[in-house]
Amino acid sequence: MSAKFFVQCGLLLLALAAPALADGPEGYQCPFCHPAADPEVAEPRPWEIDGSAACAEAKIAALSRFDTDRWSQNPTANELAMDVVYYDLDIAIDYTSQTVSGTVLARLRVDAASATEVDLDLAAGMNVTAVTQNGSPVSYVHVDEIITVTLDGTYMQDDLVEIEVAYNGSPPASYGSFGFDTHAGETLVWTLSEPFGARAWWPCDDWSDDKADSMDIRVTVPTGQIVASNGTLQSVTPGLDTDTYHWHESYPIASYLVSLAIYPYTVYSDYYHYSPSDSMEIEFYIYPDDYSSTLTMNLLTNDMIEFFAGPYGEYPFLDEKYGHAEFEWGGAMEHQTCSSMGAWAFNEATIAHELGHQWWGDLVTCADFHHIWLNEGFARYSEALWLGHQYGDAGFWGKMNSTRYYGSGTIHVPDLDDWGRIFNVYLTYNKASWVVHMLRGVLGEQGWIDFLAAYRAEFAYDSATTEGLQAVAETIAGIDLTAFFQQWIYGEYYPTYEYAWETVDNGGQDELHLSIDQTQTNTGLFTMPIEIEVALDGGGSEVHMIGNSLAHEEYVIAISGPATGVTLDPNDWILKRVVEPILNPTFSEGTLLVNGVHWDSYGTEITNAYEAQAFWGNLEIDFWDVFDEPGGGYPSTLPDPLGHGRVPSDVLGSYANVIWIGNNYNGDIDAWINTSIMPYVLAGGNVLLMGRQGQDFLDTPMRDYLGVTLTNHTTLNNCTSVHQLFSDIGREGTQSYCRTFDMTLTQDTSELLYVDTSWNPDEGIGVVRIPTEGGTENPYGARFAFLSGRPYRWNHQDLALAVETIVGELFVDSSSVPEDPLEIGQLALRFANPALREASLRFDLPQTGEVSLKIYDHQGRCVSTLADGPMDAGSHPISWPGRGPDGSPLPTGIYYVRLQLDDRQVKEPLLLLR
Repeated sequence: MSAKFFVQCGLLLLALAAPALADGPEGYQCPFCHPAADPEVAEPRPWEIDGSAACAEAKIAALSRFDTDRWSQNPTANELAMDVVYYDLDIAIDYTSQTVSGTVLARLRVDAASATEVDLDLAAGMNVTAVTQNGSPVSYVHVDEIITVTLDGTYMQDDLVEIEVAYNGSPPASYGSFGFDTHAGETLVWTLSEPFGARAWWPCDDWSDDKADSMDIRVTVPTGQIVASNGTLQSVTPGLDTDTYHWHESYPIASYLVSLAIYPYTVYSDYYHYSPSDSMEIEFYIYPDDYSSTLTMNLLTNDMIEFFAGPYGEYPFLDEKYGHAEFEWGGAMEHQTCSSMGAWAFNEATIAHELGHQWWGDLVTCADFHHIWLNEGFARYSEALWLGHQYGDAGFWGKMNSTRYYGSGTIHVPDLDDWGRIFNVYLTYNKASWVVHMLRGVLGEQGWIDFLAAYRAEFAYDSATTEGLQAVAETIAGIDLTAFFQQWIYGEYYPTYEYAWETVDNGGQDELHLSIDQTQTNTGLFTMPIEIEVALDGGGSEVHMIGNSLAHEEYVIAISGPATGVTLDPNDWILKRVVEPILNPTFSEGTLLVNGVHWDSYGTEITNAYEAQAFWGNLEIDFWDVFDEPGGGYPSTLPDPLGHGRVPSDVLGSYANVIWIGNNYNGDIDAWINTSIMPYVLAGGNVLLMGRQGQDFLDTPMRDYLGVTLTNHTTLNNCTSVHQLFSDIGREGTQSYCRTFDMTLTQDTSELLYVDTSWNPDEGIGVVRIPTEGGTENPYGARFAFLSGRPYRWNHQDLALAVETIVGELFVDSSSVPEDPLEIGQLALRFANPALREASLRFDLPQTGEVSLKIYDHQGRCVSTLADGPMDAGSHPISWPGRGPDGSPLPTGIYYVRLQLDDRQVKEPLLLLR
């Protein structure tokens, strides 16, 4: 299923699915369906349009009204005993009464030793008027959703049974699968039966693993209506005030893929030329008023079919057609040979998604919806493949970066009663597409192509499970892939890799000695091949492949020269977190501001905040951008960015402070996760994180460090100060999809800064931790602050003042030098630390002697001499203006103050901030 009942939006609103993923991500209310709610998407680039994730609340809300207690998650014993061979569906649709009446002839083959009954699924609200077998009435019962037909005898294995069911009724709206709508004053009838909605409007074996080998569909509608359906149009027969459309589907088809879209369409065609002399028709059924706006995208379909025929094999329904039929959903649905498309679905991502489904979902169908990722993961990945074909790496990685999911939950759907879980965009679509990508990485490029061909050959026009796909992949790879599928499909989360390395000269052979630790605590270990790129002294690099499966592993790799750097998984074949070591941090620069808000999605809302310097006030900053430069250029207040994407550890370690503007939209969460934030903090760096969706930015170690327990409130109403240094922060927009935390902090050195008082009790939204021990490389750092909320929607002036205070006061210990006297006979050196721009020092001499008081930088160079000569015993105050020998201000960083009296000395670090 694709966007299905979804529309392209940033992220899926899964309020109804939230219990399944209590700590998972949240999304937007769709701006296309609810334009006044949160109009955040403005002129997105092709890879920024979400072809799958979107307005699911309409479908899930409809399905949630369906009493799933009335039916089993599995076919009945009678259904398992039969294999559907053929359906002949003949119905008339009454627009006035909004009812359906007709007959279904079902031809079935006995698939058990014997059978005396046949079961078909039909909604309880529909009426069965007669059942015949070979033209003669037979007895039946219709209880809840099951029609049980008593056959006229006992039928043995491979015997054919043919029954006909006459029925009528108004398809129950609660199934959300058959609709009477209007567009431009005209009635529109549509169907969308996934996962179990075909039974709402026609009797069938409504399970995806039992495909009819072929099917006829006859639909009688008022004259002037045009019926789009599956397969090939055989005829249109006029009646008195009606027309009867006859469609024939000659390929096997699952019940949920049978579709109708009925409207006085504008119909036109394009052609896919699969050989110099042959072509297939591509048919488009479009609202007349949308003809012009959808034409360009529709005519791109031909190129997409040609492209996908390369890796996927020839289009699987070549003897029939492909096409689009417009209907009144926001998104789309991959109905076999004719995808139903909402008005907002005519974009490259969605069209590629639905077309990809013709191979993966329609040709090869998930055997049941526990394994729906086999449909959606491949279709989602099809978006990235097409966009990469069209726009290169920007298109491919733009899509893949937006679909990374780092939260909880298994891709395998454990409970089919939970509709939001079946169609969970983060697991069924996004993470599943990464599993497809990772499998491609495991198999290699040729292995990947061979696998697609073998998978198609094994399950074409049939259904598959995860285990079936695994068996095909193992045959191609020649290895056991049990661990891969267990950890990625049936397991949760992702691996976190930490590593260290050095070059060792072993008798003239340079060796890379590498250690890798898997440090995730919320799931088990992962067995994966990992590419290792080694940068070499003198230029160039080489790539090595290693296997990794243990909590700690060490490797010795022969390399062609001394290594200057090591990168794990440089080509991004693994959904992972890599924690780079923070080597020799200097903290010598001041403050780095990192933007994680997507420029084109938030438009003037984010650029205005930057113009107002809302995120840094009067602090001096350097700038890093997770995203590319916005189309209109950067706001004038920003310096040129130092780089894009994740922040490398060497850059991170050179700054005393980092201000990170987080948002979790269009891929910025990946940059945060793969920037070594916690190692930087633990080493002694200071971080201020401001952003929505705190549950995705703050993993368990970060929450533990801050001492916060997140709660579920998602809309903030105010930002009220509870700290003497701060004032309230005003709100300038909807603070939706944010997280609060419990007022009780679990760290003694953490302090509440802000709360939201609209809850009872109040909820925390601002916190800082100032550990007394500091960091391993800076005893005055390791300070971490978090402010929940969309930073661009807090009052700009209020926020700027708060940031200045956090960085200038809480990230700097501004307490005065202690006044308590020293013990007699003690050589001591004291000063406020850190020091802001200049330092006031005091040293105590227990006796008269030769005194040297000098300041050194982290490289051991003397940058200032404050005393050098004989001095009397006693206390001596002295100031250091934070300047070098030439009088120029020294940069932010750690310096060392050395006091020497004759042959005795003390040495203390001093953090200077600008």
